[in-house]
Amino acid sequence: MLKLALTKAKELGIKKALVTADEDNLASRKVIEGNGGMFENIVMGKVFPNPIARYWVRCE
Repeated sequence: MLKLALTKAKELGIKKALVTADEDNLASRKVIEGNGGMFENIVMGKVFPNPIARYWVRCE
C-alpha cells in the first residue's frame, strides 16, 4: 500500500514524503524502511501521547 501511495505522490509531483509510525510498531517501521525510508527522529504525538517515528521517503 505504501509503494502505491509513493507512486501516486510522484505522479502529483511530490519528491519526498514524510511517513510516520508509532515507535513500537516494528512491522510498519520495517515496511517504511523497505520502501527506502530514512529515519529522521522520534517525536511525541500531539493528538495521541505516543512516541512517533518519522521517516523521509523519496517518491521515485
